[in-house]
Amino acid sequence: DGGTIFLDEIGDMPLSLQAKLLRVLQLKEVTPLGSNKTEKVDVRVIAATNKDLQQAVKDGSFREDLYFRLHVIQIELPPLRERKEDLPYLIKHYLTIYNNEMGMRIKGFSKEAEECLFQYHFPGNVRELANIVEAAMVMADGEIIEKTNLPSYVKGVHMSPLSKEEAAEAFVGMTMKDVEKRIIEATLKANDGHRKRTASMLGISERSLRDKIKTYDLS
Repeated sequence: DGGTIFLDEIGDMPLSLQAKLLRVLQLKEVTPLGSNKTEKVDVRVIAATNKDLQQAVKDGSFREDLYFRLHVIQIELPPLRERKEDLPYLIKHYLTIYNNEMGMRIKGFSKEAEECLFQYHFPGNVRELANIVEAAMVMADGEIIEKTNLPSYVKGVHMSPLSKEEAAEAFVGMTMKDVEKRIIEATLKANDGHRKRTASMLGISERSLRDKIKTYDLS
């Protein structure tokens, strides 16, 4: 009461819980656990999601009345892949955090390693960047993180325009099914078999990826 509550990934909230939250927002009251009496609360609610809530409303997975109740002031934050100019500041931020936590003195990334990060699409956004920085720091031998210290799925997406053209030409004469199989197989390999990252890179759902892996016997 009198404070702020932050509800992360509000788009994943079950419909049954959405109804309860809507009641709290409308009546400004809650029933504490173990009590049958309601209590008035004056609270600022901040909610975040990476989902399209308007589409979720159309699909029936998110209540329209709750959407409009939450949609008072909207702040749109572009994904990291669309604001790569923030990378140097975020990298410096996480280097400072993990240097303090792990007692290390990592100064930064080599030019080649930085180039890989700028080429990467970051399906997991800033949280994924934090994990990549932490993992690279652990693998580093000196004060500078090299390309070899980066996870393989980050290094695997770095291709020059020429190599992309050559890869496209290599598919000439193949059927669409064969091309799809080769692309899925190569992307899985680049991501060390990580299906969530692979699906994100391919622009399909994990369920679709799972079905295609089964269809093409790639497991």
